[in-house]
Amino acid sequence: MKEHVPFFFSKFLFSLTVIFLSACGGGGGGNSDTNGDSGIDNSGGGSGDVTFGEYDLTTYLFHQNLDLVGGKISYPVKLYSKGDGGDISPSIETVEEYEKTSEDTVVFHVSTSSEPENTFLIKDTTVQETVHVLDNQTRDFQRFVEVGTKYMDADAITAIGTQNASCTLIEHLDSFDLSTATGDYNLASGVYDDVLHVQCITGFVTNATVVPHTDIHHYFAKDVGLILNEGVMILLGEIYIIPQR
Repeated sequence: MKEHVPFFFSKFLFSLTVIFLSACGGGGGGNSDTNGDSGIDNSGGGSGDVTFGEYDLTTYLFHQNLDLVGGKISYPVKLYSKGDGGDISPSIETVEEYEKTSEDTVVFHVSTSSEPENTFLIKDTTVQETVHVLDNQTRDFQRFVEVGTKYMDADAITAIGTQNASCTLIEHLDSFDLSTATGDYNLASGVYDDVLHVQCITGFVTNATVVPHTDIHHYFAKDVGLILNEGVMILLGEIYIIPQR
């Protein structure tokens, strides 16, 4: 049975979703960790050096429609409980849209706001994201990565305190079947080739220590973008978040 979420809560919930889930490729600012817990040196060595990696994140984060200036991609998003497969989406429909506005810039919009939520500036070795819902805070995250790379580890100042988000490329999958990804509930379908599995952990920063509250696994198909989020999120517990492509 679908739960109807009050309007004010759905807006707050979606704001949290943007902040926390965009951590996989954005959200927040500051404190870039160039040599994270993975033990892989991602620093690039200095100005002008190229950080090499087998996978270019921009070809996984963004749909191929965004290869050309003026290109767009949009889709509604649904949230489901992992406990019973029930739809826990906000009562107002949420549609996400990406648009390439110039050769190096992609803008992210959601249907709950008339203003852009995020802007991505694609550079040679990094991607700089401006998070407009967080007073235009910015940060760079690594563009070219290997399995095991922690490509982002950053703090952000939010309305509910300082948050830290770290993201690591867990594995590359030659093929990923969405019909088997949500257990017995069959909440999604489609087989995708060339998929990156990324884990992002977000937490409150207290006395220089991160206390996790959200742990989401993201799946990105090359030239398609996000196809599945699943994990534990503050206020919602264990969930699936699925783009309706």
